[in-house]
Amino acid sequence: MHADILAQLQQAESEAQKTWIITNTILETLPTDLSEAVIAAAVPHWFNIRVLVEILGIEAAQSERVLEQLQLLSFSEPFGDLGWTLHDMTRMGILTHLVADRLGYFLECSRRAFNHFSRFDGAQNVVEAIYHLLVIEKEVGLKKFKEQMEAYSHEPNFSAANNLLRCARELFKTGTSDPER
Repeated sequence: MHADILAQLQQAESEAQKTWIITNTILETLPTDLSEAVIAAAVPHWFNIRVLVEILGIEAAQSERVLEQLQLLSFSEPFGDLGWTLHDMTRMGILTHLVADRLGYFLECSRRAFNHFSRFDGAQNVVEAIYHLLVIEKEVGLKKFKEQMEAYSHEPNFSAANNLLRCARELFKTGTSDPER
């Protein structure tokens, strides 16, 4: 097994692929439902009980149990007052894997995440909704992105604009902005 992992790491073409190989090795030690929850939780930038309900399609009580399990993993970390996130490298590795090997699942999770975040106000929710809209409906997402950046240009605090730009840049890093997909 170790020789196989080493061979995979040597053949990996990017740091994200290497991170996925290591992450997948860890995920294979977890129960299947928790492993799939980790993968789904990587799609949004942050998650909490309500986000997990939406992207996993589960009840709130089950989502609470899943969140408790996710919090125990070494690559989970608090995301301010909003909830939790996966470590940046782990999340990027998972996203790279999803785009390359499980695109349909990635798009479905993004659609569910958009449905969730678009129902709420607040800069973090708006940014997250636009990010997922860019994934699932690129042209509509680009229009909304431009409108939101214009709105942010009139605000004295540019943190939301910076966050939206950072999220949009991530789409290029993971290959989700590729029109050929």
